[in-house]
Amino acid sequence: MSLYSAARWGRKRDFVVVVLLGLGCGGEDPAPAARLSEGVWALEGEGVVGELRGDGCTITLAGPGWSTAGAVRCELVVEGAETWLYAPVVSGFGEAVAAARLEDDRLILPSAGLTGALSLTRAPGPADAARLTAALKGSQAAQAETALAWARGGFRLHDGAGQLVGALAFEPDGIVNVEVYDSLWMSPGPQRVRLGEDGPLLLLTFAVEPSVEGEEGLMRVNRLNGAVTVATGPKVSPGDRRLNLVGGDVSPEEREAARARAVEASLRQEEQALHALLPEIVGFVGALGCPAMPPPSVRLWLPGYIIAGELVEGAGRDGETECVVSVEPSPPQHQRRLSARAIDGGPIELLRRGL
Repeated sequence: MSLYSAARWGRKRDFVVVVLLGLGCGGEDPAPAARLSEGVWALEGEGVVGELRGDGCTITLAGPGWSTAGAVRCELVVEGAETWLYAPVVSGFGEAVAAARLEDDRLILPSAGLTGALSLTRAPGPADAARLTAALKGSQAAQAETALAWARGGFRLHDGAGQLVGALAFEPDGIVNVEVYDSLWMSPGPQRVRLGEDGPLLLLTFAVEPSVEGEEGLMRVNRLNGAVTVATGPKVSPGDRRLNLVGGDVSPEEREAARARAVEASLRQEEQALHALLPEIVGFVGALGCPAMPPPSVRLWLPGYIIAGELVEGAGRDGETECVVSVEPSPPQHQRRLSARAIDGGPIELLRRGL
């Protein structure tokens, strides 16, 4: 959805999204209003059903966790060569106004910053009444559950498989406690941070491992539908990892089990990576004469580790001098907990660090 938002933060029970639309500079003429032709159209897209009526402009939308409040009045505005439709929508996180581009056979809702545009087909004829009613009831039930969780302030973070991978606990005045624990990243305990904003998105920046050069973790939360992404860069990307907000707190026992599971999974991934990369690194270091400090081109293969070579007498299979390459995490942290030693063509010895 396309949203232009300003948030008012007070007590967590009072969270509201105020949406400002069509605000121009003083003296500008307002965009001309448009009129929808007579008729009725069924709307359908990914996880969304609805109906648009040309009796002036009336729209019904039911999406995953957001919807219109039944059939609501909408507004059509001509903006250049395009016609836009504006309608109020609600979710368990607050209220907003959705902006959609009206085309002959579809309604396009641009991205709200976490996913691509939502395209709804616009087919002549009314929507299936029973299906639309059921979709509205399901969406409103989800909204009520989210609103209750928001009032309580606690959310669990689940991955796509439904596994617990973190938690958010909102406090008054825009403060949140965030923690994450899965195989890819882990916070050093709960982090108490201040929320940032980017249009409809809430931004959470916090300490996380692994951090090779002091990088911090960043999560983006869409305050209309609660969608969460783990940022892979400064801009929203289709490759960003998606997580789900689920109302409820995390018990100490659940947290301990989730962190232990995350550590074990990260160790398996790290071991696989070292077994895949070390043979090539060992051969290359040996070809360079086994320097104690290989050049940066070698060290970049395993960021976050110290790679060193040492000629060791008797280390070879038949007691000959051999180049032994060691890899040490620096510092030991999540996904950087294994040290290794290996010779060219020989077995890889692994030792856990920092556990």
